[in-house]
Amino acid sequence: MERKLMRLNVDLHYGKLATATEILMGNYDKVILATGSKSKMSQINGIDFASSANEYLTGKKQPGKKVIFIGGGLVGCETALYMSEFAEVTIVEMLDDILKTVVHSKNNDMSLRDKIAEANINILTSTNV
Repeated sequence: MERKLMRLNVDLHYGKLATATEILMGNYDKVILATGSKSKMSQINGIDFASSANEYLTGKKQPGKKVIFIGGGLVGCETALYMSEFAEVTIVEMLDDILKTVVHSKNNDMSLRDKIAEANINILTSTNV
């Protein structure tokens, strides 16, 4: 991604505090706030055996043959879809549907739901861990 941005002559600044004054003086067409995120681990028995999706997506850990995702938000659903290529996957969501709190286009939502269905991912909604 970084190389692609460099080819497009995108000016990147890492680890820099962006003040309102600097942003306004930059006369940018768009400002994108991409601060990253941190996984939230619930306090439940056995959670010390769990890992964040990021650890699997970056190859730090390898999944087993049966994988369960706690949370049916965007990260959970997209990572579950990725892992369904080589594991039996279940998503557990406490709300009555997956992707309930995700803000994205209807087309993206429908496409992701279709792909999850095609991958035979088991979904348990209205389910607490």
